[in-house]
Amino acid sequence: MPIRKIKSIKNAIYNIPLKEVLSDAKHGDHTHFEIIVSTIFTDDGYEGTGYTYTGGKGGRAIFSLLEDEIKPTLIGADANDIQAVWNSMYWNLHYVGRGGILSFAMSAIDIALWDIKCKTLGKPLYQVAGGASDRTKCYAGGIDLNFSQEKLLTNIQGYLDRGFHAVKIKVGKENYLEDVARAEAVRKLIGSDIKFMVDANYSMSEKQAIQFAKAIEPLDITYGLKNQPCQMSTRCMDVSPMRRQYLWQWVRISILGMSSRMHLPNLNWVLFNLMHQISVALRAG
Repeated sequence: MPIRKIKSIKNAIYNIPLKEVLSDAKHGDHTHFEIIVSTIFTDDGYEGTGYTYTGGKGGRAIFSLLEDEIKPTLIGADANDIQAVWNSMYWNLHYVGRGGILSFAMSAIDIALWDIKCKTLGKPLYQVAGGASDRTKCYAGGIDLNFSQEKLLTNIQGYLDRGFHAVKIKVGKENYLEDVARAEAVRKLIGSDIKFMVDANYSMSEKQAIQFAKAIEPLDITYGLKNQPCQMSTRCMDVSPMRRQYLWQWVRISILGMSSRMHLPNLNWVLFNLMHQISVALRAG
């Protein structure tokens, strides 16, 4: 494949105001989202656009990384060699990166490059990535911890009216019994056929996670696609695999901590969780 050189990169940042303040248990109040967009132009006329976003904080830092640090190093690089570009970004900023805002910045460039690749091949991303279908199961969820129970249920009903068959809510109230009551109300509303997940946004200690998980076990909390137990992100993701194994011994709901570890140096965390899920499935027959 001939070299397709990156001719220029245009970065931009946008503040998207929200109609109302949204809150979760660990990240606080969200008054707006930040969208950081990167558009890559090649020497043979192609362009691709990628983006990343924040909950309203840190966007300027991501934009600065893209504009001041990453952009100058990529001009002239081969847009076809996505892995080489990825490695260049990662290792050039390795001392200050290894995740965090670097992962956000890299994602905008990575998406833009895949956009170019798909355009040059004349195929959608799912096909280029090896997929056999342009359909996948999904769930609906929002930042709803600050909603009253009445408003929460109205919001969930909206998901159902739009045809979703799986929903997720935020948990992490100071009194976990409030979370339990809200979860019970949601399960009552959606019935037994709808998949139901909860997300604590890293706000629970091991003790709190065990206490809450045991309280909601009767609600059939599930993790959508393969009927695996729910996603409940807690601080246990920041401790050793042995401590997480300790939690698994006490609860029947799988505790999954993914989003802040989803970059290469911490891939072992994801693999550890995957191996646990496989072992559970094997034991179940």
